Amino acid sequence: MEKEACRMGKKDMKKGLPLLFAVLLLLLTALPAAASVAQRELVTDEAGLFTDSQIRQMEQELGSGTYKVYVLTESGLGESDAARLSQRTYEEWGLNRNELLLLIVTNPNTVHLELNNTALGRADRIIERAFLPAANEDGPAAGALAVGGYVNGSGASANGLSSGGGLFAGGGWLYVILALGVLGVALYVPISMFRAASRVKKRAQELKNRQQAASAKVDGIMVSELFREVEMGFVQGQTLKEAEAISREAVDLHQAGGELASRLEAFRPGPFASGAQRKQLDALSSEVEGWDSRIGTLYERYEQVSASFAEVRRRVSEGRTLAAETKNKLDRLRGETGYPLDALQREFDAASALLERADGLDEFDVMQAAAPAEQALARLGDIAEHVDALGGLAAEAAQWPGRIVQAERELRPVVEREALMLTEEDPFRLLSEAGVQTQRLDGLIRGGDVPEARACSAGIAALIAEAKDIVRRRLDSRSSSAQSLRDAETLLREIEEFGPRYESEWNELRASYAESHLGEQRARQEEIGQAEDEIRRLLPEIRSALNPQVQYYKAAREKSDRADELAARAREAMREALGYADQLAGQRRSAEQRLEGARSVFRQAGGTYRAMNMRMPEYDRALQAAETDSEAAASALRSQPVDLLRAEPLLAAYERGAADFAGHIRELQQKRDEAMTQLERLNSDFLGREPGYRLHLQTRPYAARYGEFEAEARRLIAAGRFDEALAQAAYGRQVLDEMERDYRLAVQRANNNRRGGGGFGGGFGGGFGGPGNRPGGGRSSGGSSWGGSGRSSGSSSWGKGGGSGRSSGSSKW
Repeated sequence: MEKEACRMGKKDMKKGLPLLFAVLLLLLTALPAAASVAQRELVTDEAGLFTDSQIRQMEQELGSGTYKVYVLTESGLGESDAARLSQRTYEEWGLNRNELLLLIVTNPNTVHLELNNTALGRADRIIERAFLPAANEDGPAAGALAVGGYVNGSGASANGLSSGGGLFAGGGWLYVILALGVLGVALYVPISMFRAASRVKKRAQELKNRQQAASAKVDGIMVSELFREVEMGFVQGQTLKEAEAISREAVDLHQAGGELASRLEAFRPGPFASGAQRKQLDALSSEVEGWDSRIGTLYERYEQVSASFAEVRRRVSEGRTLAAETKNKLDRLRGETGYPLDALQREFDAASALLERADGLDEFDVMQAAAPAEQALARLGDIAEHVDALGGLAAEAAQWPGRIVQAERELRPVVEREALMLTEEDPFRLLSEAGVQTQRLDGLIRGGDVPEARACSAGIAALIAEAKDIVRRRLDSRSSSAQSLRDAETLLREIEEFGPRYESEWNELRASYAESHLGEQRARQEEIGQAEDEIRRLLPEIRSALNPQVQYYKAAREKSDRADELAARAREAMREALGYADQLAGQRRSAEQRLEGARSVFRQAGGTYRAMNMRMPEYDRALQAAETDSEAAASALRSQPVDLLRAEPLLAAYERGAADFAGHIRELQQKRDEAMTQLERLNSDFLGREPGYRLHLQTRPYAARYGEFEAEARRLIAAGRFDEALAQAAYGRQVLDEMERDYRLAVQRANNNRRGGGGFGGGFGGGFGGPGNRPGGGRSSGGSSWGGSGRSSGSSSWGKGGGSGRSSGSSKW
């Protein structure tokens, strides 16, 4: 960041000097404000808007103030043409900063103001505040006088100067700015150099502070307790190797830090830092950054070794305390129960050996002592937990014999009452095995083998639960199998009743539907027959397994589950078979509705197409093909027997065709509407202008040519050739533009003849209702200042009744 700030300072100084000189050069080139060019008259009324008295009043008032306002009028110009005329006239007349040009245009009514003086503000604001209010009330002459009064009043108040002279008269203010610019350049260079030197000094001090903070870290490592133990020979093994490596690195960094401190102390920049001093500071910054990074890495290694010392010693200390507590618990339990607890004692001795090993290493080699200390602490914790749990296991073991006897007393009456034969599974054998496991559990508890004792106790509980579950399962299997047997017998009766109904349904299907639909019904019949055969085979086997003299309830349960599955599927197949005719009838009705919907889409699209009065062969053929496809799909649905599978592709194709045709018609309608909109807009424009142009121009030839292009465009639109139709409309627009241009020339000639001289503006001109009329409008728009000289221009529509752009007067020619 420091280097970047220095570079940015140098870049700013390098960029700033050329910019200042460029500004001064621009000011020098602007000084020679040459004498004004000879002007036209102050009021040039080409459109004949003003009376003679109005012209005399404007020439007197608009030319007497600090700022002169030249007024030019024209007629029949569009807004863009008027803007170009205003700018071109301002430049050709060579108006200076104290001279403005006001262009007033009629038919349509717009006003444009050109000025080149930022002290007067924006041109569009002057129009809105001065011209428009006065022109709307008292006509364009009043608007022009209002502009003159506004700029002369604002100019005096804004500058506080008269046009007679003073410090800033005649461009003298430019010399003042030039002098100030030279003074700024003279001050900028030393100030920039002084600021750069200040930044260099600040960076140098920050480097010194950073070096001192890093040196303090190295010094802390070298005088730490770890290195005192290394020097005294108390550290060995892997810990010694790591500590010696850290020590050597710390010594090297300490020496390097001393050299850096000396070089930083010797670095003393003057009031104006030179480029060599900045480069020297950059080199020192790079060295300090690398040196500080090495110290950070070393300090992390040092903290890891120091933390391992404290952690291992904490674990050894905790292990000693836990070992003493566990030994006391073990001795107390042995004395209270009289158990030998051989397994627990072996575990305790092994954990104590690990702890002794860690205790012997932690004073010299903590890295080697970490693993045995962790293992010893974990094993001692497990032993302490086993000692606490052994009492609970012993109490639980004393209850297992009574629980086993209680379970046998519960199950024996049930077996005898239900006359259960124990041919497949014997619950009492499991209870006997549980009794044997109680003896093994007692031996494990006496030895103190807590994990094995827990597993044995859980096994006894599982044997008792399984014995109870055997009796429950046999009773459930017997009852559920008997229910399945009754359900299967009921199904066989249902299948017998299903036969006649199926035959009736089959005959109805064969009469109404094609062979392609009958295969599915045959498959259902075959599935029902197969289920019936297999159920008839399973029933004797289930009855035999349920025989009280056999009691193979497990086998009966498996076979009855299969019978239930077959019965459910057979009932579903019978339901589908008896409802298949209704299903096909629904599909047929749905197909007929889809066909009618597609026909409706075609009819609506065709109606839209015919309503557009267009004749396009491809769409006519599409409508004819749609009729054929519709009849083919309808015929397939009416046939006897009907084949819905054959009718579906025909119907789907007809639906796609309807959707595609409707989409094309919508697109065609959109294109036609766009073309007709453009043509009608052009036609309205032509018919709106042509009657007004007849006053000065013979419009019959233009109307004839325009009519030919319009008729051809309408014919092409009816044929769907929209691009060609738009081309014909463009030709019609050219005829309209040509008629308008000739009309303007005619109006210009008429004005010139009436005034007895040549007109202004070349081919621009137009008619207006005569002097004193108040054209209409009210919409305001304006540009903004542009360029470096403060040039500004603005324009606006004005008046109360000029929205249509028509002239209320006439002219002879």
